Amino acid sequence: DGLPRLSRDTPLDGYTQVLLVDYEYLPTGFNPDEITAGVRGKQWFGDHVGVGVTYIDENRAGDDYTLAAADLTLQAGRGTYLKVEQARTESTSAPVFYSENGGLSFDQLNSGLGAQRKGDASSVEARANFKELGWTQLDWSAGAWMRRVDSGYSIARYDTGEEVRERGFEFRGQLSPAFDIYGRYSRAERGAEYLEQNQLTGEWRINDDNTLSAELRRVDESSISSQGIGTLGALQYKHRFGRTDISAFMTL
Repeated sequence: DGLPRLSRDTPLDGYTQVLLVDYEYLPTGFNPDEITAGVRGKQWFGDHVGVGVTYIDENRAGDDYTLAAADLTLQAGRGTYLKVEQARTESTSAPVFYSENGGLSFDQLNSGLGAQRKGDASSVEARANFKELGWTQLDWSAGAWMRRVDSGYSIARYDTGEEVRERGFEFRGQLSPAFDIYGRYSRAERGAEYLEQNQLTGEWRINDDNTLSAELRRVDESSISSQGIGTLGALQYKHRFGRTDISAFMTL
């Protein structure tokens, strides 16, 4: 997920590999009642206010799909802003298939949800760069977010038919020029399932060639098939030989 993190949840580290495919076709006959059109625009009023709108309409012979969204950005400076977005969909965007065995078989995630669906989605994100604002001399920044998706909201890349709630905050800063600290809390809920994480990470640059890092993370997860709570601790020592970095880490 790209977060500054020492501990690992899986044996293989790195980004999750996802293959996303969009398929389009041109029918043999032209039907003016089956046309897809959309528009997206955003206008900045000065350097501090931005307003955006999105609208998509897909005619499908009685099962029309529409998406309408608007977003507002209030920006005080570089890295300091408040962004609010509201969206609404009607009907199901497209069938969504998922495979758990590498493509040998597929299951449709949004089957049986009904054609007359509608739902809203909203999100709020706020971030502040305290050094750019002149509040601190060292690098300090913070952010918080909230996301809510109704069970009837449908877009092609995500449609499970379940209500989604997400919230969290994070901060990053320097206690001294040689010591960085990062903290994060997040909770995501989807139907009856949830994932809650707390993390605190510190990095001490002893000198130009030696760095010592430590992390403490707590994970609370509940799904249909399992439930568990765990606390993870990690230490990492990194030494540079010329242009080569050699690191050793330990996870508890």
